[in-house]
Amino acid sequence: MSRISLSIVAMMALVATVACKTTPSGTGGEEETSQAPESFDPGTMVKTGIQGVYAYKPPPASFNPDTASDQELERYGFPPLANQLKYRLPKFEVIVPELQVTNRRNGPTRILTARRTSATTGVSTSSNWSGYAVTVPSGTFTQARSMVFTTLKVPVPHCTSAGGPYHLSAWPGIDGAGIGQVTSPDVLQGGVEMDATCISPGKARIDARTAWIEWFPENEIAINNFPLNFNEQIQVMVWWELQRSLGHVAFINLTTHKGPVFALVPPLGVHLLGNTAEWIIERPEINGQYSTLTPYSPSVFIDARANINAGAQYFIPQEAPSPSSGAVMYQIQLQPSGSPPISIACAACAQPSPITDEEIVFRYVLGSGQNQCQAPYPNCIGP
Repeated sequence: MSRISLSIVAMMALVATVACKTTPSGTGGEEETSQAPESFDPGTMVKTGIQGVYAYKPPPASFNPDTASDQELERYGFPPLANQLKYRLPKFEVIVPELQVTNRRNGPTRILTARRTSATTGVSTSSNWSGYAVTVPSGTFTQARSMVFTTLKVPVPHCTSAGGPYHLSAWPGIDGAGIGQVTSPDVLQGGVEMDATCISPGKARIDARTAWIEWFPENEIAINNFPLNFNEQIQVMVWWELQRSLGHVAFINLTTHKGPVFALVPPLGVHLLGNTAEWIIERPEINGQYSTLTPYSPSVFIDARANINAGAQYFIPQEAPSPSSGAVMYQIQLQPSGSPPISIACAACAQPSPITDEEIVFRYVLGSGQNQCQAPYPNCIGP
């Protein structure tokens, strides 16, 4: 029996979505003149009304990702390695998304400081990112059957005083971490946003709680029919398909067991460098201006990992990469210019317990005396 539950409702939603889709202003509509015609498969995909963004249809009832070939996984938009025991997906229903282009962008990191703490580890501060990023030789994450993924908990606002509006994006992605000698101006990513206005201590008005996809420098695209609740776990996978030159982002809500799967054509003039991978909480740009980060309760990324070439090689936040890989793992603190850090990321050490070796705990902090990771997540590669 297939691990994918299909429904008549989902198929009807597909027809309705295609029939009723409107084109967001300034996105170019369905003009696909810059797209390679072979990148769209009408048998498995649907056009979303946004140029270069396709969604996958629910696969046939006979499809079973556990036993599917690599070619079948690719055709139906399933991530590489889903047919291997260690990387099998939970049962979920593929949904056809309803999308909306937003006025925000989740761009490359703006590095303030960076230094190596060893040959393969480093620490840095950024005016927009917090988290972990690994830099690698160009083309590393464009190898076939490579993927960056995590399961993240939808962040919860934590108000200590009135203020706002505030904005927060949490995501894994490929490219964008220009640190040290690495230049990486694009970002292929998918994640969740949590925007809030603090009314009083302990009380917040939620302005947005949405999943999204983006290939920077394009704007963020919100997924309107993929509802999220606080503390739900959302599995997010990002990968590159070499055969058709498509970026992919897939979501699974582990509470509702539903999620959309996307194929993205590179924006005009952009190609995936495949030279960084990251797991990030950031303050995004709103109408071209950096926003103020939403105060948040401790937030967790579980199973944060980046695989290369079918898992033959992989990177885990905080763990020092092999010197032969040419990779450097950086811990990044979000520190607006002239201010103390406000968001830090803590992960287990290089020889952690099996429970925590792929987990990141993000903390919102104020004051330079608080910017250290705490047990059981010591600042192993920090100052």
